[in-house]
Amino acid sequence: MGKKANLPPGAGNKSQQKLASRNRRNNLVAYARRHAGLVAVAVAAWACKAYYPKAKAYFFPKKRSSRRGKADAAADRGAEWAVLLSKADGLVAKGAVAEGIAVYREAINAAPKLSPAHTNLCAAYLQDSQLAMALNSCKRGYELAKDDDEKAAALLNYGIAQRRGYGTAGVPTAVEAWRRAAELDPSAVPPRRYLAVVAAQAGLLR
Repeated sequence: MGKKANLPPGAGNKSQQKLASRNRRNNLVAYARRHAGLVAVAVAAWACKAYYPKAKAYFFPKKRSSRRGKADAAADRGAEWAVLLSKADGLVAKGAVAEGIAVYREAINAAPKLSPAHTNLCAAYLQDSQLAMALNSCKRGYELAKDDDEKAAALLNYGIAQRRGYGTAGVPTAVEAWRRAAELDPSAVPPRRYLAVVAAQAGLLR
């Protein structure tokens, strides 16, 4: 019998460990090759789930509803109009009529179809001795009025413009405007006060 080779202590165990490690690596490679398609699909699915929403939002941002956009724009114009109207009223009350007229015009540019700015502009024009402009503004305020209160306000100023602008000749038209205003807004005091003044001047009140 040949002489048995003497191996260093532990040499056999190390060889077995290397072999086992190599086998595991070979098995993993073989598994990956067999299931490469499934792995690719899984990775693609994960990538889509993680990044598609962000990519979609970036490249195809949601468009704002045109209806909502118009509503927001209208609200912004309405807010601007209210601020300008208040500013103009304050200027006219302080005697700065020309400046108030300019701001009323800004308010009308912001919201052309809102009646009060036209009606108040009528009164400002009248204070500035611009009778024709005053009458036109009152008419426009009446045409755009959304309710009886706005109509009554326009008629009140229209009557005042007629009375101050045309004197006695304007009284019949003024009286008719004030009567109509009083009918539209029964709680309003100014139309009745003007009617009482005219009646007193005409000697109708005893």
